[in-house]
Amino acid sequence: VRGSAAIGVADDRRALGLTASAYSSDGISKAANGTEKDGFTSWTVGGNARLTLSDRIRLDARLRYNEAEADIDGYDAFF
Repeated sequence: VRGSAAIGVADDRRALGLTASAYSSDGISKAANGTEKDGFTSWTVGGNARLTLSDRIRLDARLRYNEAEADIDGYDAFF
C-alpha cells in the first residue's frame, strides 16, 4: 500500500508547503529455510518555505522526517 499527499500556498514573495507519504508491504520470505514474510513500513513528513526579501535575497528552508521499520529473520549468531 502506498499513499501521499501535498498541500501548499504561494504568492510572489512567499511560499509554504507540507507533504506526507507512507508505504507498507507484507513482504516476502527471503530465508532459505523459512516461509514467513518480512514486512516493511515507512512514513515521511516534510515541509518547505520560501521568503523573498529582495530581488537579490531569497531564503529557502526544507525539513524532512522519515521513519521506517523492517522485519528481518532471526538467526543463530553462535560461531
